[in-house]
Amino acid sequence: MKKTLNFLLISLAIFTVACSNSSDVQKSSIETQRQIDKAYEEASAKSQVTETSKPKATDAPKPKATDAPTSKATDAPTSKATDAPTTKAAETTTPKAAETTTPKAAETTTPKAVETTTPKAAETTTPKATETDKSQQDKLLIEISSKIKKAALDGTLEQLNPINLCSSMPKDMQYMCTQKVSMDIQSEMSKIPQPSQHSKNERPKVDPNAKDPCAAVPKSARAECEKGIADMRKETEEAKAKEAKKAQLEADKYVKNFDRNNIPKIAKFNFTELDKFSRMSKIRSAVGHNYSYKTDEDDPSRQNCKSMKHYLIPKGAPRSHSAYSTTPHTFKWMSIKFYAPVDGFINHVEYSENNYGTEANFGIQATETDAKGYYFDYYHIALDPNLKVGSTVKAGQQIGTLGDENSYGEIAVSARISKTKIHLISFLEVATDEIFNLYKSRGINSPADVIITREERDAKPLACDQSEAGWFIGSSRSNKPDISFQKWVFESEDNWFFFK
Repeated sequence: MKKTLNFLLISLAIFTVACSNSSDVQKSSIETQRQIDKAYEEASAKSQVTETSKPKATDAPKPKATDAPTSKATDAPTSKATDAPTTKAAETTTPKAAETTTPKAAETTTPKAVETTTPKAAETTTPKATETDKSQQDKLLIEISSKIKKAALDGTLEQLNPINLCSSMPKDMQYMCTQKVSMDIQSEMSKIPQPSQHSKNERPKVDPNAKDPCAAVPKSARAECEKGIADMRKETEEAKAKEAKKAQLEADKYVKNFDRNNIPKIAKFNFTELDKFSRMSKIRSAVGHNYSYKTDEDDPSRQNCKSMKHYLIPKGAPRSHSAYSTTPHTFKWMSIKFYAPVDGFINHVEYSENNYGTEANFGIQATETDAKGYYFDYYHIALDPNLKVGSTVKAGQQIGTLGDENSYGEIAVSARISKTKIHLISFLEVATDEIFNLYKSRGINSPADVIITREERDAKPLACDQSEAGWFIGSSRSNKPDISFQKWVFESEDNWFFFK
Protein backbone atom coordinates (compact mmCIF):
# COMPACT_ATOMS: atom_id res chain seq x y z
CA MET A 1 0.00 0.00 0.00
CA LYS A 2 2.88 2.29 0.86
CA LYS A 3 4.42 1.66 -2.53
CA THR A 4 1.13 2.51 -4.18
CA LEU A 5 0.92 5.85 -2.36
CA ASN A 6 4.49 6.71 -3.38
CA PHE A 7 3.64 5.81 -6.94
CA LEU A 8 0.57 8.10 -6.91
CA LEU A 9 2.62 11.04 -5.56
CA ILE A 10 5.13 10.55 -8.35
CA SER A 11 2.26 10.34 -10.88
CA LEU A 12 0.89 13.65 -9.67
CA ALA A 13 4.25 15.30 -10.08
CA ILE A 14 4.53 13.97 -13.60
CA PHE A 15 1.01 15.13 -14.36
CA THR A 16 1.93 18.70 -13.28
CA VAL A 17 4.96 18.78 -15.53
CA ALA A 18 2.92 17.34 -18.40
CA CYS A 19 0.75 20.45 -18.51
CA SER A 20 3.57 22.40 -20.24
CA ASN A 21 3.10 23.21 -23.98
CA SER A 22 6.73 22.65 -25.01
CA SER A 23 7.55 19.80 -27.37
CA ASP A 24 9.93 18.24 -24.82
CA VAL A 25 7.25 18.14 -22.19
CA GLN A 26 4.75 16.68 -24.68
CA LYS A 27 7.15 13.84 -25.43
CA SER A 28 7.68 13.35 -21.72
CA SER A 29 3.92 13.32 -21.20
CA ILE A 30 3.46 10.59 -23.75
CA GLU A 31 6.21 8.48 -22.18
CA THR A 32 4.73 9.12 -18.77
CA GLN A 33 1.37 8.08 -20.12
CA ARG A 34 2.79 4.72 -21.11
CA GLN A 35 4.26 4.29 -17.65
CA ILE A 36 0.99 5.32 -16.01
CA ASP A 37 -0.94 2.81 -18.11
CA LYS A 38 1.44 0.01 -17.15
CA ALA A 39 1.41 1.02 -13.49
CA TYR A 40 -2.36 1.32 -13.55
CA GLU A 41 -2.74 -2.24 -14.79
CA GLU A 42 -0.31 -3.52 -12.13
CA ALA A 43 -2.06 -1.54 -9.40
CA SER A 44 -5.41 -2.79 -10.58
CA ALA A 45 -4.27 -6.39 -10.39
CA LYS A 46 -2.82 -5.83 -6.95
CA SER A 47 -6.00 -4.12 -5.83
CA GLN A 48 -7.99 -7.17 -6.88
CA VAL A 49 -5.75 -9.46 -4.86
CA THR A 50 -5.80 -7.14 -1.85
CA GLU A 51 -9.56 -6.68 -1.97
CA THR A 52 -10.38 -10.37 -2.22
CA SER A 53 -7.76 -11.72 0.20
CA LYS A 54 -8.25 -12.32 3.94
CA PRO A 55 -6.18 -9.91 6.10
CA LYS A 56 -6.40 -12.29 9.03
CA ALA A 57 -5.05 -15.14 6.94
CA THR A 58 -2.14 -12.90 5.83
CA ASP A 59 -1.20 -11.98 9.40
CA ALA A 60 -1.54 -15.51 10.69
CA PRO A 61 -1.87 -18.01 7.83
CA LYS A 62 -3.39 -21.41 8.53
CA PRO A 63 -1.90 -23.95 6.12
CA LYS A 64 -4.65 -26.44 6.88
CA ALA A 65 -7.51 -24.08 5.96
CA THR A 66 -5.70 -22.67 2.93
CA ASP A 67 -4.27 -25.88 1.51
CA ALA A 68 -7.36 -28.01 1.75
CA PRO A 69 -10.58 -26.03 1.55
CA THR A 70 -13.63 -28.20 0.98
CA SER A 71 -15.44 -27.85 -2.39
CA LYS A 72 -18.73 -27.60 -0.51
CA ALA A 73 -17.67 -24.51 1.40
CA THR A 74 -16.22 -22.86 -1.71
CA ASP A 75 -18.81 -23.76 -4.36
CA ALA A 76 -22.08 -23.44 -2.52
CA PRO A 77 -21.77 -21.88 0.93
CA THR A 78 -24.99 -21.74 2.93
CA SER A 79 -25.77 -20.66 6.45
CA LYS A 80 -26.52 -24.27 7.24
CA ALA A 81 -23.10 -25.44 6.03
CA THR A 82 -21.43 -22.77 8.15
CA ASP A 83 -23.39 -23.61 11.29
CA ALA A 84 -23.00 -27.38 11.03
CA PRO A 85 -20.00 -28.44 8.89
CA THR A 86 -19.70 -32.13 8.17
CA THR A 87 -15.94 -32.39 7.58
CA LYS A 88 -12.88 -31.50 9.54
CA ALA A 89 -11.60 -29.28 6.77
CA ALA A 90 -14.82 -27.34 6.69
CA GLU A 91 -14.56 -26.79 10.45
CA THR A 92 -11.43 -24.71 9.97
CA THR A 93 -13.52 -22.09 8.14
CA THR A 94 -16.10 -21.71 10.95
CA PRO A 95 -15.98 -18.91 13.53
CA LYS A 96 -14.71 -21.54 15.96
CA ALA A 97 -11.53 -21.92 13.92
CA ALA A 98 -11.11 -18.15 13.98
CA GLU A 99 -11.04 -18.34 17.79
CA THR A 100 -7.70 -20.20 17.59
CA THR A 101 -6.07 -16.88 16.80
CA THR A 102 -4.42 -15.35 19.85
CA PRO A 103 -6.29 -12.46 21.54
CA LYS A 104 -3.43 -10.13 20.68
CA ALA A 105 -3.64 -10.92 16.99
CA ALA A 106 -7.40 -10.56 17.05
CA GLU A 107 -7.08 -7.15 18.67
CA THR A 108 -4.84 -5.86 15.91
CA THR A 109 -7.47 -6.80 13.33
CA THR A 110 -10.33 -4.35 12.97
CA PRO A 111 -13.91 -5.65 13.24
CA LYS A 112 -14.32 -4.98 9.58
CA ALA A 113 -11.34 -7.18 8.74
CA VAL A 114 -12.73 -9.98 10.89
CA GLU A 115 -16.03 -9.83 8.99
CA THR A 116 -14.19 -10.45 5.71
CA THR A 117 -13.24 -13.93 6.94
CA THR A 118 -16.83 -15.21 6.43
CA PRO A 119 -17.47 -17.87 3.75
CA LYS A 120 -19.15 -15.20 1.65
CA ALA A 121 -15.93 -13.19 1.52
CA ALA A 122 -14.05 -16.35 0.59
CA GLU A 123 -16.27 -16.67 -2.47
CA THR A 124 -14.82 -13.47 -3.92
CA THR A 125 -11.37 -15.11 -4.08
CA THR A 126 -12.48 -17.58 -6.77
CA PRO A 127 -10.80 -17.08 -10.16
CA LYS A 128 -14.19 -16.67 -11.84
CA ALA A 129 -15.16 -13.66 -9.70
CA THR A 130 -11.73 -12.05 -10.21
CA GLU A 131 -11.91 -12.47 -13.95
CA THR A 132 -15.41 -11.03 -14.03
CA ASP A 133 -14.40 -7.95 -12.03
CA LYS A 134 -11.31 -7.43 -14.18
CA SER A 135 -13.35 -7.81 -17.34
CA GLN A 136 -15.89 -5.28 -16.09
CA GLN A 137 -13.15 -2.79 -15.23
CA ASP A 138 -11.53 -3.26 -18.62
CA LYS A 139 -14.89 -2.66 -20.27
CA LEU A 140 -15.36 0.57 -18.29
CA LEU A 141 -11.86 1.74 -19.21
CA ILE A 142 -12.53 1.10 -22.89
CA GLU A 143 -15.75 3.11 -22.66
CA ILE A 144 -13.93 5.97 -20.92
CA SER A 145 -11.20 5.91 -23.56
CA SER A 146 -13.81 6.09 -26.32
CA LYS A 147 -15.44 9.11 -24.68
CA ILE A 148 -12.08 10.86 -24.47
CA LYS A 149 -11.28 10.21 -28.13
CA LYS A 150 -14.73 11.40 -29.19
CA ALA A 151 -14.30 14.56 -27.14
CA ALA A 152 -10.94 15.09 -28.84
CA LEU A 153 -12.62 14.93 -32.25
CA ASP A 154 -15.48 17.19 -31.12
CA GLY A 155 -13.13 19.69 -29.47
CA THR A 156 -14.78 19.23 -26.07
CA LEU A 157 -11.90 17.78 -24.05
CA GLU A 158 -12.01 20.69 -21.60
CA GLN A 159 -15.56 19.75 -20.67
CA LEU A 160 -14.60 16.26 -19.45
CA ASN A 161 -14.52 15.59 -15.71
CA PRO A 162 -12.24 12.67 -14.73
CA ILE A 163 -14.11 12.13 -11.47
CA ASN A 164 -17.43 11.76 -13.28
CA LEU A 165 -15.92 9.48 -15.90
CA CYS A 166 -14.54 7.16 -13.19
CA SER A 167 -17.69 7.16 -11.03
CA SER A 168 -18.72 3.69 -12.28
CA MET A 169 -15.41 2.11 -11.24
CA PRO A 170 -15.10 0.26 -7.89
CA LYS A 171 -14.50 2.73 -5.09
CA ASP A 172 -10.99 1.47 -4.37
CA MET A 173 -10.06 1.99 -8.04
CA GLN A 174 -11.65 5.40 -8.59
CA TYR A 175 -8.65 7.48 -7.44
CA MET A 176 -6.22 5.59 -9.65
CA CYS A 177 -8.71 5.76 -12.51
CA THR A 178 -9.08 9.51 -12.05
CA GLN A 179 -5.32 10.02 -12.27
CA LYS A 180 -5.06 7.90 -15.40
CA VAL A 181 -7.99 9.60 -17.10
CA SER A 182 -6.51 13.02 -16.26
CA MET A 183 -3.30 12.00 -17.96
CA ASP A 184 -5.21 10.63 -20.97
CA ILE A 185 -7.08 13.89 -21.36
CA GLN A 186 -3.87 15.90 -21.02
CA SER A 187 -2.20 13.67 -23.58
CA GLU A 188 -4.99 14.28 -26.09
CA MET A 189 -4.91 18.02 -25.41
CA SER A 190 -1.18 18.08 -26.02
CA LYS A 191 -1.77 16.78 -29.52
CA ILE A 192 -3.85 19.85 -30.40
CA PRO A 193 -1.59 22.60 -31.80
CA GLN A 194 -1.91 26.01 -30.20
CA PRO A 195 -3.11 28.87 -32.48
CA SER A 196 0.20 30.65 -32.00
CA GLN A 197 2.23 27.76 -33.38
CA HIS A 198 0.68 27.73 -36.89
CA SER A 199 2.28 24.35 -37.50
CA LYS A 200 1.55 22.27 -40.55
CA ASN A 201 -0.27 19.79 -38.33
CA GLU A 202 -2.71 22.43 -37.04
CA ARG A 203 -6.36 21.39 -37.29
CA PRO A 204 -8.46 24.40 -38.24
CA LYS A 205 -12.16 24.28 -37.42
CA VAL A 206 -14.23 23.17 -40.38
CA ASP A 207 -17.74 24.55 -40.85
CA PRO A 208 -19.67 22.02 -43.00
CA ASN A 209 -22.29 24.67 -43.76
CA ALA A 210 -19.76 27.13 -45.18
CA LYS A 211 -19.53 27.72 -48.90
CA ASP A 212 -15.98 26.31 -48.91
CA PRO A 213 -15.57 24.42 -45.63
CA CYS A 214 -12.06 23.25 -46.40
CA ALA A 215 -10.64 26.65 -47.42
CA ALA A 216 -8.45 26.94 -44.29
CA VAL A 217 -7.21 23.35 -44.50
CA PRO A 218 -3.63 22.81 -45.78
CA LYS A 219 -3.48 21.73 -49.42
CA SER A 220 -2.05 18.35 -48.45
CA ALA A 221 -5.15 17.55 -46.43
CA ARG A 222 -7.77 19.39 -48.49
CA ALA A 223 -8.76 16.38 -50.63
CA GLU A 224 -9.41 14.30 -47.53
CA CYS A 225 -11.33 17.17 -45.95
CA GLU A 226 -13.54 17.65 -49.00
CA LYS A 227 -14.26 13.92 -49.16
CA GLY A 228 -15.21 13.91 -45.50
CA ILE A 229 -17.52 16.89 -46.01
CA ALA A 230 -19.10 15.25 -49.08
CA ASP A 231 -19.70 11.99 -47.20
CA MET A 232 -21.20 13.84 -44.27
CA ARG A 233 -23.52 15.86 -46.51
CA LYS A 234 -24.56 12.69 -48.33
CA GLU A 235 -25.39 10.93 -45.07
CA THR A 236 -27.32 14.00 -43.94
CA GLU A 237 -29.33 14.14 -47.14
CA GLU A 238 -30.06 10.41 -47.01
CA ALA A 239 -31.24 10.74 -43.42
CA LYS A 240 -33.46 13.68 -44.37
CA ALA A 241 -34.89 11.77 -47.33
CA LYS A 242 -35.57 8.76 -45.14
CA GLU A 243 -37.37 10.87 -42.56
CA ALA A 244 -39.35 12.67 -45.27
CA LYS A 245 -40.44 9.35 -46.78
CA LYS A 246 -41.45 8.08 -43.37
CA ALA A 247 -43.45 11.23 -42.71
CA GLN A 248 -45.11 10.97 -46.11
CA LEU A 249 -46.10 7.32 -45.56
CA GLU A 250 -47.63 8.30 -42.25
CA ALA A 251 -49.49 11.22 -43.84
CA ASP A 252 -50.80 8.95 -46.63
CA LYS A 253 -52.65 6.88 -44.03
CA TYR A 254 -55.18 9.63 -43.47
CA VAL A 255 -57.60 11.81 -45.43
CA LYS A 256 -56.34 15.38 -45.40
CA ASN A 257 -59.62 17.18 -45.88
CA PHE A 258 -62.69 15.02 -45.42
CA ASP A 259 -65.94 16.52 -46.71
CA ARG A 260 -68.97 14.41 -45.91
CA ASN A 261 -70.87 16.03 -48.79
CA ASN A 262 -68.07 15.75 -51.32
CA ILE A 263 -66.65 12.22 -51.13
CA PRO A 264 -64.26 11.36 -54.00
CA LYS A 265 -65.37 8.68 -56.47
CA ILE A 266 -62.36 6.41 -56.19
CA ALA A 267 -63.77 2.86 -56.62
CA LYS A 268 -63.02 2.03 -60.26
CA PHE A 269 -64.04 -1.63 -60.04
CA ASN A 270 -66.82 -3.44 -58.18
CA PHE A 271 -65.59 -5.38 -55.18
CA THR A 272 -67.50 -8.58 -56.13
CA GLU A 273 -69.70 -10.31 -58.73
CA LEU A 274 -72.90 -8.33 -58.21
CA ASP A 275 -75.03 -10.59 -60.41
CA LYS A 276 -74.57 -13.45 -57.92
CA PHE A 277 -76.34 -11.62 -55.07
CA SER A 278 -80.02 -10.97 -54.37
CA ARG A 279 -79.97 -8.28 -51.66
CA MET A 280 -77.76 -5.73 -49.89
CA SER A 281 -78.01 -4.61 -46.25
CA LYS A 282 -78.20 -0.93 -45.40
CA ILE A 283 -75.66 1.17 -43.52
CA ARG A 284 -76.74 1.38 -39.80
CA SER A 285 -78.99 -1.68 -40.16
CA ALA A 286 -79.55 -4.41 -37.56
CA VAL A 287 -77.89 -7.06 -39.72
CA GLY A 288 -74.88 -8.78 -38.21
CA HIS A 289 -73.41 -6.94 -35.25
CA ASN A 290 -72.32 -3.52 -34.05
CA TYR A 291 -69.82 -1.96 -36.45
CA SER A 292 -69.21 1.64 -35.41
CA TYR A 293 -65.90 1.41 -33.55
CA LYS A 294 -63.68 4.54 -33.66
CA THR A 295 -66.48 6.62 -35.22
CA ASP A 296 -68.18 9.49 -33.45
CA GLU A 297 -71.33 7.33 -33.51
CA ASP A 298 -69.88 4.60 -31.32
CA ASP A 299 -71.83 4.20 -28.08
CA PRO A 300 -69.77 2.57 -25.30
CA SER A 301 -72.94 1.85 -23.34
CA ARG A 302 -74.12 -0.39 -26.23
CA GLN A 303 -77.59 1.14 -26.15
CA ASN A 304 -77.33 2.60 -29.67
CA CYS A 305 -75.50 0.11 -31.89
CA LYS A 306 -75.13 0.27 -35.67
CA SER A 307 -73.94 -2.04 -38.44
CA MET A 308 -72.12 0.43 -40.67
CA LYS A 309 -71.11 -1.95 -43.45
CA HIS A 310 -72.86 -3.79 -46.28
CA TYR A 311 -73.82 -7.49 -46.23
CA LEU A 312 -74.87 -9.22 -49.45
CA ILE A 313 -76.85 -12.50 -49.59
CA PRO A 314 -76.33 -14.73 -52.66
CA LYS A 315 -79.14 -15.53 -55.06
CA GLY A 316 -81.36 -18.49 -54.28
CA ALA A 317 -81.73 -17.71 -50.59
CA PRO A 318 -85.42 -17.44 -49.59
CA ARG A 319 -86.84 -14.17 -48.32
CA SER A 320 -88.54 -16.02 -45.48
CA HIS A 321 -86.48 -16.34 -42.30
CA SER A 322 -88.07 -19.64 -41.32
CA ALA A 323 -87.25 -21.21 -44.69
CA TYR A 324 -83.63 -20.04 -44.84
CA SER A 325 -82.08 -22.89 -42.87
CA THR A 326 -83.86 -25.58 -44.90
CA THR A 327 -83.34 -24.14 -48.38
CA PRO A 328 -80.30 -25.57 -50.19
CA HIS A 329 -77.95 -23.30 -52.10
CA THR A 330 -78.71 -23.02 -55.79
CA PHE A 331 -74.95 -22.72 -56.53
CA LYS A 332 -71.68 -22.96 -54.64
CA TRP A 333 -71.34 -19.71 -52.69
CA MET A 334 -67.59 -20.21 -52.28
CA SER A 335 -67.24 -19.74 -56.06
CA ILE A 336 -68.12 -16.04 -55.75
CA LYS A 337 -65.12 -13.89 -56.68
CA PHE A 338 -63.91 -10.70 -55.01
CA TYR A 339 -61.78 -7.91 -56.51
CA ALA A 340 -59.71 -4.89 -55.58
CA PRO A 341 -61.76 -1.73 -56.28
CA VAL A 342 -58.69 0.57 -56.23
CA ASP A 343 -54.94 0.57 -56.67
CA GLY A 344 -53.36 -0.05 -53.28
CA PHE A 345 -51.79 -2.65 -51.05
CA ILE A 346 -52.81 -5.20 -48.42
CA ASN A 347 -52.36 -3.37 -45.11
CA HIS A 348 -53.44 -6.13 -42.72
CA VAL A 349 -54.52 -9.81 -42.75
CA GLU A 350 -56.10 -11.97 -40.04
CA TYR A 351 -56.50 -15.68 -40.79
CA SER A 352 -58.88 -18.18 -39.18
CA GLU A 353 -60.11 -21.71 -39.81
CA ASN A 354 -63.67 -22.81 -40.63
CA ASN A 355 -65.32 -26.06 -41.73
CA TYR A 356 -64.21 -25.40 -45.32
CA GLY A 357 -60.61 -24.35 -44.79
CA THR A 358 -58.78 -21.10 -44.17
CA GLU A 359 -60.47 -17.73 -44.48
CA ALA A 360 -59.14 -14.21 -43.99
CA ASN A 361 -60.28 -10.81 -42.87
CA PHE A 362 -58.10 -8.19 -44.54
CA GLY A 363 -57.98 -4.63 -45.81
CA ILE A 364 -56.78 -2.72 -48.87
CA GLN A 365 -55.28 0.73 -48.37
CA ALA A 366 -55.74 2.97 -51.41
CA THR A 367 -52.60 4.64 -52.76
CA GLU A 368 -53.80 6.84 -55.62
CA THR A 369 -53.56 10.57 -54.95
CA ASP A 370 -57.27 11.28 -54.48
CA ALA A 371 -57.84 8.00 -52.64
CA LYS A 372 -55.21 8.25 -49.90
CA GLY A 373 -56.70 7.69 -46.47
CA TYR A 374 -59.49 5.39 -47.75
CA TYR A 375 -59.67 1.70 -46.84
CA PHE A 376 -61.70 -1.27 -48.08
CA ASP A 377 -62.14 -4.12 -45.59
CA TYR A 378 -63.19 -7.67 -46.55
CA TYR A 379 -64.43 -10.51 -44.33
CA HIS A 380 -64.61 -14.32 -44.67
CA ILE A 381 -62.58 -14.44 -47.88
CA ALA A 382 -60.33 -17.23 -49.16
CA LEU A 383 -57.49 -14.82 -49.94
CA ASP A 384 -55.24 -15.43 -52.93
CA PRO A 385 -52.21 -17.25 -51.39
CA ASN A 386 -49.86 -15.01 -53.36
CA LEU A 387 -51.13 -11.98 -51.44
CA LYS A 388 -49.88 -11.01 -48.00
CA VAL A 389 -49.36 -7.89 -45.93
CA GLY A 390 -47.58 -5.34 -48.12
CA SER A 391 -48.61 -6.92 -51.44
CA THR A 392 -49.67 -4.36 -54.05
CA VAL A 393 -52.94 -4.77 -55.90
CA LYS A 394 -54.47 -3.08 -58.95
CA ALA A 395 -58.08 -2.10 -59.42
CA GLY A 396 -59.94 -5.06 -60.96
CA GLN A 397 -57.44 -7.65 -59.70
CA GLN A 398 -59.08 -10.76 -58.24
CA ILE A 399 -58.02 -11.11 -54.62
CA GLY A 400 -59.98 -14.19 -53.57
CA THR A 401 -63.32 -15.98 -53.31
CA LEU A 402 -65.91 -16.33 -50.56
CA GLY A 403 -64.23 -18.39 -47.84
CA ASP A 404 -67.22 -20.06 -46.17
CA GLU A 405 -70.24 -21.71 -47.79
CA ASN A 406 -72.48 -20.20 -45.13
CA SER A 407 -71.08 -16.65 -45.07
CA TYR A 408 -72.53 -13.55 -46.72
CA GLY A 409 -70.50 -11.17 -48.84
CA GLU A 410 -69.26 -8.17 -46.82
CA ILE A 411 -67.62 -4.82 -47.55
CA ALA A 412 -66.75 -1.94 -45.23
CA VAL A 413 -65.38 1.39 -46.46
CA SER A 414 -63.69 3.87 -44.15
CA ALA A 415 -62.14 7.30 -44.43
CA ARG A 416 -59.51 7.56 -41.71
CA ILE A 417 -58.94 10.98 -40.21
CA SER A 418 -56.48 9.92 -37.49
CA LYS A 419 -55.43 6.85 -35.52
CA THR A 420 -58.50 7.14 -33.33
CA LYS A 421 -61.09 8.68 -35.64
CA ILE A 422 -62.68 7.35 -38.83
CA HIS A 423 -65.81 7.81 -40.94
CA LEU A 424 -67.62 4.69 -42.14
CA ILE A 425 -69.38 5.22 -45.47
CA SER A 426 -71.22 3.23 -48.13
CA PHE A 427 -69.29 1.61 -50.97
CA LEU A 428 -71.74 3.31 -53.35
CA GLU A 429 -70.63 6.72 -52.06
CA VAL A 430 -67.10 6.15 -53.40
CA ALA A 431 -68.09 4.26 -56.59
CA THR A 432 -67.49 5.89 -59.95
CA ASP A 433 -70.51 6.46 -62.16
CA GLU A 434 -69.57 3.40 -64.22
CA ILE A 435 -69.58 1.15 -61.15
CA PHE A 436 -72.70 2.74 -59.66
CA ASN A 437 -74.59 1.98 -62.88
CA LEU A 438 -74.20 -1.74 -62.07
CA TYR A 439 -76.25 -1.18 -58.92
CA LYS A 440 -78.63 1.16 -60.70
CA SER A 441 -79.49 -1.67 -63.09
CA ARG A 442 -80.48 -3.69 -60.01
CA GLY A 443 -82.90 -1.01 -58.81
CA ILE A 444 -80.77 1.34 -56.69
CA ASN A 445 -81.23 4.96 -57.80
CA SER A 446 -79.06 6.64 -55.17
CA PRO A 447 -76.65 5.70 -52.40
CA ALA A 448 -79.37 6.95 -50.06
CA ASP A 449 -81.37 3.83 -50.95
CA VAL A 450 -78.90 1.71 -48.98
CA ILE A 451 -78.20 4.15 -46.12
CA ILE A 452 -80.19 4.66 -42.93
CA THR A 453 -79.34 8.16 -41.74
CA ARG A 454 -77.84 8.81 -38.35
CA GLU A 455 -80.91 10.76 -37.33
CA GLU A 456 -83.20 7.87 -38.25
CA ARG A 457 -81.19 5.34 -36.30
CA ASP A 458 -80.73 7.57 -33.27
CA ALA A 459 -84.54 7.98 -33.18
CA LYS A 460 -84.90 4.17 -33.08
CA PRO A 461 -81.75 2.88 -31.38
CA LEU A 462 -80.73 -0.76 -31.33
CA ALA A 463 -79.08 -2.24 -28.25
CA CYS A 464 -76.35 -4.85 -28.43
CA ASP A 465 -74.57 -7.04 -25.88
CA GLN A 466 -71.18 -6.46 -24.29
CA SER A 467 -69.37 -9.11 -26.33
CA GLU A 468 -66.41 -8.15 -28.50
CA ALA A 469 -68.58 -8.32 -31.63
CA GLY A 470 -71.52 -6.54 -30.04
CA TRP A 471 -74.39 -8.81 -31.19
CA PHE A 472 -77.73 -7.07 -31.45
CA ILE A 473 -80.06 -7.98 -28.59
CA GLY A 474 -82.57 -10.44 -29.99
CA SER A 475 -80.24 -11.98 -32.61
CA SER A 476 -79.53 -15.70 -32.42
CA ARG A 477 -75.99 -15.06 -31.18
CA SER A 478 -76.91 -12.54 -28.49
CA ASN A 479 -77.50 -13.35 -24.86
CA LYS A 480 -81.24 -12.72 -25.36
CA PRO A 481 -82.38 -14.33 -28.65
CA ASP A 482 -85.79 -13.32 -29.99
CA ILE A 483 -87.41 -15.04 -32.99
CA SER A 484 -89.62 -12.05 -33.84
CA PHE A 485 -86.56 -9.76 -33.89
CA GLN A 486 -84.65 -12.18 -36.11
CA LYS A 487 -87.59 -12.39 -38.55
CA TRP A 488 -87.73 -8.59 -38.76
CA VAL A 489 -83.97 -8.34 -39.34
CA PHE A 490 -83.95 -10.96 -42.11
CA GLU A 491 -87.14 -10.07 -43.98
CA SER A 492 -87.73 -6.33 -43.57
CA GLU A 493 -86.87 -3.61 -46.07
CA ASP A 494 -85.93 -1.59 -43.00
CA ASN A 495 -82.65 -3.50 -43.09
CA TRP A 496 -82.28 -4.65 -46.74
CA PHE A 497 -82.48 -3.42 -50.29
CA PHE A 498 -83.78 -6.29 -52.43
CA PHE A 499 -82.32 -6.27 -55.94
CA LYS A 500 -84.46 -6.59 -59.05
